[in-house]
Amino acid sequence: MSTATLENRNVKTAIVAFMGAIAMLGLGYAAVPLYDLF
Repeated sequence: MSTATLENRNVKTAIVAFMGAIAMLGLGYAAVPLYDLF
């Protein structure tokens, strides 16, 4: 595996992990009104 391919894969993994963290944070804020409903 070339260095460029490995570097590209690392960047892609970092972006996916960051997006996952942002999504979880967003879901945490979105859950608050749902708790108020029930």
